[in-house]
Amino acid sequence: MHIDIDPIEIGRNYQTHIGAISDSRLALEQLILAARELKPRAKRDTLRKEIATSNAAFLANFNEHYTSSSFPMRLSAS
Repeated sequence: MHIDIDPIEIGRNYQTHIGAISDSRLALEQLILAARELKPRAKRDTLRKEIATSNAAFLANFNEHYTSSSFPMRLSAS
């Protein structure tokens, strides 16, 4: 989805499946209202577990980077 106030910009840099010409704040307000009307597809506990698992997998990709001492600003001051 691409929301832009300028119709020429819709789909200009990336393929767009849904284009909306609007002020972004107004469009976001409408999207929030529409989202609040949707019923969750999964139970919240199941959804929370899926999100936690996904977040853990994502962070695992960066674990070596975060714990590396090859970046001087990350060295502990001991």
